[in-house]
Amino acid sequence: MKKIILLLGLLVLGIGLIAGCKAKKEDSGSAAPAKVEESNVKIISDTLEGITVSAEYPKQLWCAETIPGLSMRIYNVPTIKDVGSDSPQIGIRIEKGSNFDYFDFYKKDFKDLKNLPNKTIGGIDMKGRTYKNVGMEWSEYLGKIDEDHVVSIKISINEDSFVDIENGEGKEIIDSIKFEKAAE
Repeated sequence: MKKIILLLGLLVLGIGLIAGCKAKKEDSGSAAPAKVEESNVKIISDTLEGITVSAEYPKQLWCAETIPGLSMRIYNVPTIKDVGSDSPQIGIRIEKGSNFDYFDFYKKDFKDLKNLPNKTIGGIDMKGRTYKNVGMEWSEYLGKIDEDHVVSIKISINEDSFVDIENGEGKEIIDSIKFEKAAE
């Protein structure tokens, strides 16, 4: 009887080993899919007044939206649902025309208006200014893309958010901004 139980045990063990080897052989027959690392960066792109604008921003704690054909905004909050009127943001707006009058429309309401050093963004030398308006502090850079297009990049800062948007991730976003004439 002991021999029969021992033989049955060996038989079960053998069947288990054979099944395991067969399964392993089937698995090794097809190559495992390559592991693709997911990027921690998102890209926003839109055509504003005939100019394609793009920027990269970190997936975590940042989100973006476009108002088609009008402007692009990248917010320092996790989702669009979290955006409030005081959310730190980088806004990009392009106007067709050869002057900056559009961006100076509310200039009379600016408080503490000061010039900033020029900054190159997207290959364009831009004049900078800082001011307070609608309860927030803003840095704005104005530049000429070509003879027909001017651009404003506005950076708002909410002192309560502890975000210095012009350094770190904010600086990386600003440095990633690109302008390209859209195909006609």
